[in-house]
Amino acid sequence: VRINECSHLRSYEASHSELTVPIRVGREIIGVINAEHVALEAFNEDDLRALKSLAAQAGIAIQNARQFEELKRTRGIVGARTAVAWMGMASTAWRHTIGNHATTIQDRVKLLRQDIAPNDVPDIVNEHLLTIDQLATDIRNTPITAPLSNEEGVSPIDVNEIVQERFKQLKKRYDNVALSLSLDPNKVFSIRVSAEWLKRAFDILIENALEAMNSEPQKKLIIATRAVDQKVEIVVDDTGRGIPDNIKSRILKEPIEKPEGAKGSGVGLLIAQTIVQAYGGDIYIEKTSSTGTTMVISFPHETPRIQKYVVPSTYKALLVLDQQQCSSLRKFKDVLSQLAEISIATEDQALGAILQDPYHAIIVDSLSVGSLTDFIDRVLERQVDAKVIVITASPTWRMTREVLQAGAYDYINKSLSPKELFTVFKRVLED
Repeated sequence: VRINECSHLRSYEASHSELTVPIRVGREIIGVINAEHVALEAFNEDDLRALKSLAAQAGIAIQNARQFEELKRTRGIVGARTAVAWMGMASTAWRHTIGNHATTIQDRVKLLRQDIAPNDVPDIVNEHLLTIDQLATDIRNTPITAPLSNEEGVSPIDVNEIVQERFKQLKKRYDNVALSLSLDPNKVFSIRVSAEWLKRAFDILIENALEAMNSEPQKKLIIATRAVDQKVEIVVDDTGRGIPDNIKSRILKEPIEKPEGAKGSGVGLLIAQTIVQAYGGDIYIEKTSSTGTTMVISFPHETPRIQKYVVPSTYKALLVLDQQQCSSLRKFKDVLSQLAEISIATEDQALGAILQDPYHAIIVDSLSVGSLTDFIDRVLERQVDAKVIVITASPTWRMTREVLQAGAYDYINKSLSPKELFTVFKRVLED
């Protein structure tokens, strides 16, 4: 909105001109940028374009800030990438060390069997040897080095399948525990996570529950899955002794110091929490008392991905840059190819191409032409309504004003992410 005379309004007695543009995030208007001046008719079309460009950048910045705060809230103080990178390095070391120890145990069991005549081995000793060998095999087969990246090796998985698989293994191993499974067979609870690391986090909760019931005469473990709002949850409910009040608030936040000889320090839960948070989830204590504890692993439900934006095939964009020097060429090509038919040209080629064919957007690298303002002038001489977008690695306010006064539609930073560039170019093409 541009008002060239507003002194008659009481709230604008000191101003005679006003310029206001909306700040948008997508289709949502989240605010405005307002400029006032004491002179009459102080703002022109160049000022309007400059303020529009500033509002667009402000919208992107605010959106990024919102996403960053959401990321911190969801994944806690340990950033997802940091946690994932740490687990990747640690798991490689663990796999090597643990695998070697497990192999050594199996070799020793084998040698022991060779040294003792079969008829001389008591049944109880033979049973223990079989158990040791089986445990070593389980350790070796436990996948520690699963894919650990939010981009690679992670896919939607059915939580019910993971839980059922683990439940069957528990039934075989723990015949002294009353195990119960509660799943809704008519629902597919899908989440996006590394299956192997989800199993590890789930196993930690199971191990803690079994340990809590170790001295209890009645051992009952209930495992369930459920959907709550837009989340998928795995529930582990035991009949153990519960979590003492004096450490309940510290669980999942820090290691717990316990008397010498006492089992458990909360480190396992911290590891499980780190794993789950790395994939956007969380672990929380639903309830605990002297009769048992209910722990919950919660993940966002995997929803169908939003389809790619489809634009009319009539959109055409021209990239004006030096293909040998522009390190961002691939990024711009990848983004623009989702929105329009693109052509790449040098300065001279572009000026010739514009005479033959109109373009909806002309994106020019500030370092790929002799003079930006001259290039913009020559483009607008050939195509009056051309939308020229200048891209630069070192934006300045002075340069912004110069190119916008010359008639450029927008002036953007090369360092914008592909998602941000997509938003900018989509707005340009649709405007």
